[in-house]
Amino acid sequence: MKLLSTLVALASAVVCPLAAVAQGNPFEEQTKAVYIYSVNHGKFLSDYQSPTPNTYCLQDYGLSRVDAILFELTTLNAQTGESVLFTPWTATYMSVPAAGSFVKASSDAEQRSILTIKDAADGHKVMYSGTTLLSPYKNGAIQLLVGFTAAHQQAGWGKEEESLWDIVDAEHLEEFLLAHDIDPESDPYTNPNPGPGPGPDPDPDPDYTAAFEELASTLREANDLLFQIDGGLSATGEALVQSPEQLSSAYADEEEGADFGLLIDEDPFTFWHSDWHGNAPEGNHSLDVALPESCVATAFCAKYTGRLSGNNCAPVEMNVYGGHRSAEGIVWEASSFATLTREDGLGAFAGWGHSESADLLSGKFCFEADDLYDALRFEVVMVSSDSGEGQEDCFNYSEFQLYAAQKVNPSLTGVDAQVVTNLRALVEDARYLTKTDDPTELIELLRAAMAALNPEGIRINENANENANLYYDLQGRSYVRLPKSGLYIQNGRKVLK
Repeated sequence: MKLLSTLVALASAVVCPLAAVAQGNPFEEQTKAVYIYSVNHGKFLSDYQSPTPNTYCLQDYGLSRVDAILFELTTLNAQTGESVLFTPWTATYMSVPAAGSFVKASSDAEQRSILTIKDAADGHKVMYSGTTLLSPYKNGAIQLLVGFTAAHQQAGWGKEEESLWDIVDAEHLEEFLLAHDIDPESDPYTNPNPGPGPGPDPDPDPDYTAAFEELASTLREANDLLFQIDGGLSATGEALVQSPEQLSSAYADEEEGADFGLLIDEDPFTFWHSDWHGNAPEGNHSLDVALPESCVATAFCAKYTGRLSGNNCAPVEMNVYGGHRSAEGIVWEASSFATLTREDGLGAFAGWGHSESADLLSGKFCFEADDLYDALRFEVVMVSSDSGEGQEDCFNYSEFQLYAAQKVNPSLTGVDAQVVTNLRALVEDARYLTKTDDPTELIELLRAAMAALNPEGIRINENANENANLYYDLQGRSYVRLPKSGLYIQNGRKVLK
């Protein structure tokens, strides 16, 4: 079968990235290409098409998706079953965080987890990370991979008999599929009615634009609340960019990057674009800002608005460099002094489709410099586009303005630390949703977490006895339900009581 020979060739070729990442690694000749099949759910493990880009889920077999379910299994110790999982499709390792959390994929070899793959009933396998069992967990219509401890299992979540796996060698995939009544040529992800026209999409992506606009608004409230709790940097004073001549870029697009004044005209319907015609120099695209000579700030806050009705190619990660004036012009430092990501405020509405709301496409990010500089360079190393993250080099903004920043002390104190932790986790989950995910439940959970931020919110159960009515959150921490309102975990789901 041509598919099978292709897969075996791929499996042989994809061992190289593992060796390249871990130089001098001891895994040579112990790595093989495998598929990991959930016996209980009849689906394959994948880190593709999950609710967030770096979590694992179960996926139906499909001819066009075989690459997304192929793993490299490296056996470290054949006697104990200690192993490492690598995904060639995304070039990531499996990394099991704190027990009770969704299992993550990491591009950092140092973050990979050592798994113990043990024999179970009827020749199947179970997978552990330390004492944490890796088990499917239903989240809406999707089965995610979660790590459960003995305490979770006692509460009814994550049992070995519900977490059985078959490890299938790549060269045996076809016979395995046939043995499980799966047609190797089947594909639920392609058009089932080929013909002269494309035909209807058998599985159209739902349009969650309105829900994501609501999520963006809710996230803004949540971030404002967290700022009141944490404090931090806030914009102060007049705008630092008063003239288009203060802005420049070696990567400006020949058509849509000629007028830097569009970035500071306070008109969200105009925009500036870095080169998308392919004529720019090689390297990450960047935008340079010359600071006023009177500026003596070492902390800054940038406010931006994405492109309306087409917030495609929105920066979600950038490096910031400092520069000094000289007779020859600006001399830039060789190394960046800050790397900023979504966690710092980049990518408002990025990856969630297109919006016509300037408010929802607007965001801010603050940072501190390590010296007094005459100019700042914002080098974009990752953008979110209609093609996904990291597929484009160019970026755009409708508005971009820079301010000096000052530190602001927390204004909200006496809040329940556990509820704040829950809110942070929800905000983190929200940042990485994709436009095919339904954000409705997450919106409700964010609002519930914000409502629970009061002294009567949930408390960690420090004095619980064996007769207490215990609850567990997704980090494995236990607490009891109090008479007042708060956010709890019930049957594996976050609910407001």
